[in-house]
Amino acid sequence: MANGGQLSVNGILSRAWGLFRADWADYLQVGAVVWVAVLLGAALGQLHDSFALLGGILIVGPVGVGAVSALLTHKRTGRLDHDRVFDGFRMYPQAVVASVLAAAVHLLGLLACGVGIVPAHGLLLVFFPILCDQKDPARALRGSWNFFLRDPWALVVLALVLMVLHVVGALVFTVGLVATMPFAYLVSILLYEEALRSEPQPPAPMP
Repeated sequence: MANGGQLSVNGILSRAWGLFRADWADYLQVGAVVWVAVLLGAALGQLHDSFALLGGILIVGPVGVGAVSALLTHKRTGRLDHDRVFDGFRMYPQAVVASVLAAAVHLLGLLACGVGIVPAHGLLLVFFPILCDQKDPARALRGSWNFFLRDPWALVVLALVLMVLHVVGALVFTVGLVATMPFAYLVSILLYEEALRSEPQPPAPMP
């Protein structure tokens, strides 16, 4: 946080871009895995409309959780552990429940005349990083909501920027998502670090 506890949107985006440029090959590898999952989900949607939602919840969601886990570990250790990409399937029930919750939040945003999708996305920005650490979808959603309430306007702006990036990535024959998705995950991870840093710390034990 900056400026008296206010989130710096430019600061977060600049830090994310700097980290992305420094290890772009690692981020693109993770992005490629998620991109393949998105294509698979889209292919299921071609078979039947209802399969698109199921593909998003059962395939894309867990892969996204694994991608966030891999990038969270990368941020903390400085190296990419490819095995972490499969963490979403190791915690598959939690990942599926989290995907359902995320879909429900986005649906509520769409029902609010469509424009609510942006604040809904902002509300979920730290949802998956929290899930990767705590393995509890309900606690992750509650933590994400509490973080959103600290600076909702900044998070809405940040969510809008990331959504525009995703649209641009999707327009480039969807291949652009290979870069925009891991960049968005990196932004979420940096926000999660801000959430942890601003949490009140327990008092030190008495000597």
